[in-house]
Amino acid sequence: MSIVHGRAVRWWHVAPIPLLLLLSGCDSVQSAVTTRRYTVTAENMEPGLHAGQVVHARKVARGQYRASRGDIVVFIGPDSWGPTAGQTLITRVAAVGGEVIGCCDPAGQVAVDGAVLHEPYVATNAPLDGPADDCNGRRFGPVTVPADHIFVLGDNRTRSGDSRCAGTIATNTVIAVVTPA
Repeated sequence: MSIVHGRAVRWWHVAPIPLLLLLSGCDSVQSAVTTRRYTVTAENMEPGLHAGQVVHARKVARGQYRASRGDIVVFIGPDSWGPTAGQTLITRVAAVGGEVIGCCDPAGQVAVDGAVLHEPYVATNAPLDGPADDCNGRRFGPVTVPADHIFVLGDNRTRSGDSRCAGTIATNTVIAVVTPA
């Protein structure tokens, strides 16, 4: 029991105000709980993200990712991704469940549902042609992305192993979404 203005008051009568002030200053604590730092280990996202760069990403509960084209996601490589299966990977969402994606239109650009995908983040594109089922060429598809899946492409198409050669990934493998710096 405390004495406030000459009268006895129980702690829970006065504690809510300091507690509320304390909690209102906890954005950094909440941020620490809901975000995680990841180190980019490959060149697949250059020039936006560089190998060795540390990025912050908002954690996503398993199966709770709501796919959005343009997101940079952190995910666990599925078995179909061969040597990167089980590894933590970072890349960009190019198409979501139900969309049809392919390359290339007459100008050599990626299209989603027939509309050219605006990709200002791609500085180094792959050559138009490469071996079949190989990520060294730009041509692929068209691919209809299954429900609850995403089609991902690295920003540096000459250095990216992605959905062009490894297939779509289930949204429940996404564990975080990179937040802007």
